[in-house]
Amino acid sequence: MESFAFRKDSDVSGLLVSSLIDEKGLVRLHLDSYNRFIQSEFKKIIEEVCVIESTKGDVKIKAVNPVLGRPIYDPWTGKQRIIPEVTEPDFVTRPITPMEARLRGLSYTVPIYCDFVITDGDDQYEAQQVLIGELPVMLKSSICVTNGLAKDQLIEIGEDPEDPGG
Repeated sequence: MESFAFRKDSDVSGLLVSSLIDEKGLVRLHLDSYNRFIQSEFKKIIEEVCVIESTKGDVKIKAVNPVLGRPIYDPWTGKQRIIPEVTEPDFVTRPITPMEARLRGLSYTVPIYCDFVITDGDDQYEAQQVLIGELPVMLKSSICVTNGLAKDQLIEIGEDPEDPGG
């Protein structure tokens, strides 16, 4: 009986991946995956993982309603949307561009907020909009300030209009 082995160039999964990369491009695949994560998956993960129970089981802390950032005015599109922001020393929060983050040595991120429900026996307490961390923003993703900007706008904010993102 003759044995049969897939060669790399005839491997079905390899061909599928190659054709997908050829059609969409590697960066687009990464951006699509990141956008899917921030639009739905991250909420599921936080709500499933962020449950703390005391050893006796009488006290339980659960994260609910996780959100990325807060809608702020985007001066480049003229709309309210969730985009990376920076809080200055005078406590003013404003949008930040990827270039400004690079030049100032800052992380290009959006804050992650959660509500927490604390159950202690029959008593229940709620804490709202607690900052639990920051999520790095992928360049040209749906929450990046560069998303949807025209070439001249990208140049105006110091970004390379030919940068594919990622």
